[in-house]
Amino acid sequence: SNTFGVVVQQFLLWGNRAAVLILSLWLLSTLPAAAQGNWNQVYHEDQHPTKNINLEAVTYANGRFVTVGHANGKNNTGSRQVMIMTSSNGTDWSDVSPDLGLNGSYLFDIIDADGLFVAVGNDSTQATGYNEETLIVTSSDGINWQRILHNGLPLYNFWAYISYGDNGSGSGRYVLAADTTLYYSDDLLTWSEATEPTATDGVYWNDVTYGNGSFMAVGRSGGSYATYRLTSSDGVNWSIQADSDVGHNTVEFINNRFVNIGVSGGTHISSGTTTWEEVTPKSISSNTIYSVDYANDTYIFGGGAIGTGNSHGYIWVSDDLNNWWREKLNSEV
Repeated sequence: SNTFGVVVQQFLLWGNRAAVLILSLWLLSTLPAAAQGNWNQVYHEDQHPTKNINLEAVTYANGRFVTVGHANGKNNTGSRQVMIMTSSNGTDWSDVSPDLGLNGSYLFDIIDADGLFVAVGNDSTQATGYNEETLIVTSSDGINWQRILHNGLPLYNFWAYISYGDNGSGSGRYVLAADTTLYYSDDLLTWSEATEPTATDGVYWNDVTYGNGSFMAVGRSGGSYATYRLTSSDGVNWSIQADSDVGHNTVEFINNRFVNIGVSGGTHISSGTTTWEEVTPKSISSNTIYSVDYANDTYIFGGGAIGTGNSHGYIWVSDDLNNWWREKLNSEV
């Protein structure tokens, strides 16, 4: 079947019918069979009324793409506002951002939880200093959104990432990585702090995912810069996976394996949670990789050049994680 990928600044996703790459403020597309080129721009922030948007994450479910982030100066408020855009074909996009009456709010992550779109971020409407509240919004169709008035989540969180999986007993469970703490909930309303190893106190969690019966979180210490990988079978009790090669940028479960990516594109894969194999493409060594996904027997990594004084975006394509092709995107990206 026809499949395609979507990248939003830090995340990559496969969907349906054509290939779409969203990098920061740009949307580009290609056909599935042409993953190694022929990318065409289909949207730019200049097409949006605010002309100042930032897209952070994307997911695909129920025949619809949904991407989230924030817009600066939306509705003439002069502050950040939640930004949600949707598309049924990856080419034509509509702004479906809800009017939540919030100033200084933005979204970092979005997932599909058994057909329910769940997006998380931050709301500083009532903030004093850095007292910002975790923001959660949901939608059953990707168009109409509502805010979840939760309890048990802290103030002070700057960013948030979410995952959905099994609680170890056959029921669904959400896990939220909010700054330096992991939380869990079965209904998005009531949240509790997870039990983490004391060694990870002060670790900033950059991503969380679920696969093969385990939740997995990756992050880095704000002081020592040590990197950590935690796993949990229920989202409540977490343990450290001892491994010197831990990537703290992102972790995904795709093609029946975990893929963990770190600084300078260092990439490791594992079908479980303890034994890892490095598969870093040589051409990635001077670049930052933020996203990866798999479909049509193809892996696609999304990222950009670092330390070069520019912001070029790139994609890397592989069908076996041994042979890679790199594509430079539009020079303006």
